[in-house]
Amino acid sequence: MVSRKEVLMIAPAFPPRQAIGALRAAKLAKYLPRFGWEPIVIARFWEGGSSSEDLARVRVIRTAYRDRLKFFRRKSSGYGSGTPRQENTASHGWRTTARKTASFWVKECLVYPDEFIGWKQFALEAARELLKEEKIAVILSTSPPSTSHLVASELQHETGLPWVADFRDLWTQNHYLRQTALRRLVERRLEKKTLATAAILVTVSRPLAEKLGRLHNKPVEVITNGFDEDDYSWPLPSPTPYFSLTYTGQIYAGKRDPSHLFAAVQELLRTGVIDPRRFRIRFYGADGGLVEKLAARFGVGEVVRYEGLVPYAEAIRRQRESTALLLLSWQAAEEKGVYTGKVFEYLGARRPILVIPRNEGVVDELMRETKAGIVADTKEELIRILSEWYGQFQETRSIMYSGEEAAIMQYTREQQAYKLAQLFDRILEGNK
Repeated sequence: MVSRKEVLMIAPAFPPRQAIGALRAAKLAKYLPRFGWEPIVIARFWEGGSSSEDLARVRVIRTAYRDRLKFFRRKSSGYGSGTPRQENTASHGWRTTARKTASFWVKECLVYPDEFIGWKQFALEAARELLKEEKIAVILSTSPPSTSHLVASELQHETGLPWVADFRDLWTQNHYLRQTALRRLVERRLEKKTLATAAILVTVSRPLAEKLGRLHNKPVEVITNGFDEDDYSWPLPSPTPYFSLTYTGQIYAGKRDPSHLFAAVQELLRTGVIDPRRFRIRFYGADGGLVEKLAARFGVGEVVRYEGLVPYAEAIRRQRESTALLLLSWQAAEEKGVYTGKVFEYLGARRPILVIPRNEGVVDELMRETKAGIVADTKEELIRILSEWYGQFQETRSIMYSGEEAAIMQYTREQQAYKLAQLFDRILEGNK
């Protein structure tokens, strides 16, 4: 019988929060008990929704939250998540720009280090009460938001407990972050001071671990994201009757967009290689307007379908019924250490993956390791790949899948939890 040890998880983004960032903490909480660690989660209370049955046995303490931007969200639809006001076309551009600019400066000046700072005191109070009752062995904080590390740092100072800080994205080294030079300088000092007492840092890829290690001069472990085998335990759906190339996720103009693909498909349609009645590129997610504009620009609208946002389980079903899956990457040097969240879901779906473009980063390496997909960079490469795949489909109603199961199984959520549990065990052993 495995002896149970308790880990206090500081995870403000936790189900029923519907965000990809909440999945990592949720899946760790689900599987850690299998390896002798019982999580107790301190999370923010979220309106609506309910946690899955997976988490029914996980103890979650949900706290209040003070929104420091509430006034500004109320004053402008640009800050909130409600339905935007209707605007005439002429005024739409400058109004949108003005709202984005105002939003940037409000956040730059009023929330430090992030919008969750209004949650910090509630989380500390809940954690302190819990620590009076429970014999916690390790503290784990996961970010973003970085406020979770501020909470964990204070608790570590008060208790002396070993603390592991997990980074789904980096803090001040995050290349997506928009900040002034002064704000970045001040916040970097805060980051170094906050993490000084962390026993070990954890992040999701080797390149990011190297960056984090150089900044903090302390050990950094890599625990990637992954897929949950339970999400794929349902019977395999019937394949689509047409060749379907499916994308689930966000589209980013000029960064992660399907322009290269559409150019190749335009040529294949023009030359008659592809029958438009037997070929579909399907998009599930936000930014449908961008997809439709690009499809119209390249003249491929007859084979492109934007299906909108769908629930997580539905997205997985659509992946599994597809002939192949599309993963849009970005060629920037900063992206080489970034796994998109969808790549692991695609591994779980066990369908051939087409990655566009090549950037010689961790995603390309993952495809070579697992043999689950192919990476293409140029229009000519895409024409060749799609011609071969479509030809196979015409003959057999499927295409060859060469994924190596042993390699793919290294990226399950259970395997993540196992690695983290081993890390906790090593820390405790070293503290004896």
